[in-house]
Amino acid sequence: MLGKFNYLPMCHLLLISALFGFVSMHSIRKDNKLLLFLMDGFRWDYFDRKELNLPGFQRMIREGSKAEYLVPDFPSLSYPNYYSIMTGLHCEDHGMVGNYMFDTKHNESFLIGINKAQYHSYWWDDGEPLWVTAEKQGKRTYFYHWPGCEVTIRGVKPTYCLKYPILGYPKLKDMQNAISEGLELFSNGSAEVVGIYVELPDKYGHKYGPSSQQLNQKLEEIDAEMGKLLDELETRHLRDEVNVMIFSDHGMTEVSPNRVINITDYIDTDDLRVVLDAGANVYIWPNPGKLDKVYNDLVAMDNPHLTVLKKEDIPDKWYYRNHYRTSPILLVAESGWYITTPLLPQYYSYFGSGPMQGTHGFDNFEIDMRGIFLATGPDVAQNVVLKGFSNIHIYQVMCYMLGINPSPNDGEWGAVHGILPEDVSSATSTVADYVTLMVVMTISALIGAML
Repeated sequence: MLGKFNYLPMCHLLLISALFGFVSMHSIRKDNKLLLFLMDGFRWDYFDRKELNLPGFQRMIREGSKAEYLVPDFPSLSYPNYYSIMTGLHCEDHGMVGNYMFDTKHNESFLIGINKAQYHSYWWDDGEPLWVTAEKQGKRTYFYHWPGCEVTIRGVKPTYCLKYPILGYPKLKDMQNAISEGLELFSNGSAEVVGIYVELPDKYGHKYGPSSQQLNQKLEEIDAEMGKLLDELETRHLRDEVNVMIFSDHGMTEVSPNRVINITDYIDTDDLRVVLDAGANVYIWPNPGKLDKVYNDLVAMDNPHLTVLKKEDIPDKWYYRNHYRTSPILLVAESGWYITTPLLPQYYSYFGSGPMQGTHGFDNFEIDMRGIFLATGPDVAQNVVLKGFSNIHIYQVMCYMLGINPSPNDGEWGAVHGILPEDVSSATSTVADYVTLMVVMTISALIGAML
């Protein structure tokens, strides 16, 4: 029945067979499960504190890989970096350019925890988060208190999303419950991805300061849960099929009411269309024809602790300028300083506990803004410490562990070389090269057989 194809030269047949074998050997791999922890505000150097006892995290580091630090995207705020981590895109590409945003196309504001407009898909659709990528490729994803998991993004939601609490924030007990449920989902085959959002380091860092005893105590409580987690994975015989990955969105630095930049007396509110946020960053949309006036008024403050930028002058290193939601004027405080505005004229205070003691949002290359990354599991090299890298490189690693194809992203494999036991970038390249060669040689063989 094969006709002339029965007479393919033996050398061609052997070559084609060898190439098929090579590609199969290098491209087919076991798809493992993934347990994610987003530790909000967990600063890179908390692990090094002599007064802290963190055996759970230290065990994870010994049995897996750790980065010296994780560089957040600019601005070093929560929502921008939640999305940079989960999409592998810089802020100017995924469009989540602040905790508070204004969209000129829709004439709406994104105000976290305040307005329903934040759940509109258009805020999110410029990027594809991991759970969307995974769901589109047949993986079941469960997320607990994870910001954004309740939003329909590119027409997709996770299999399950436990929303962020309407009142309060997720406590230690919520984290414990999420871990327990997640492990059961892995055991009974219901989930391939479980993501757990942990806000405690951020809350305690803001409220009491990054050097406080209250924060240290909370870190030790979280650490105890990490030790229990590893034991439970072993008890359930899941250590060989579940990768655990922990990262933070940003760090934290000390602030005080003694370091405040008040812009109210230097600008005319009639010149302003929208002013959003306070603290490390302020975003300003002047009224038509007033951009230069507002800019010049702010520059005239001549405050050495304040940087005033028009959109076109935002540094390339921040990967922030090239999105339409980026404000026409951006204010950035020097690390440790706090900007107040006409709409938010008071330094932020926690009810019953006095002025805020810590915050973030500053230049993402400031040391105190650095976050954490560590991972352990069957796809992770053991006892490896990498140099610091940008958080945009994590998305591709998560996709690899799940055996799915990533959406286009800004990540580079070279930045995370060493996390995985094998060199994924060269293996992928080698497979692609051999597939191309196989196709060429197959065509050559067929043509030769028909001659």
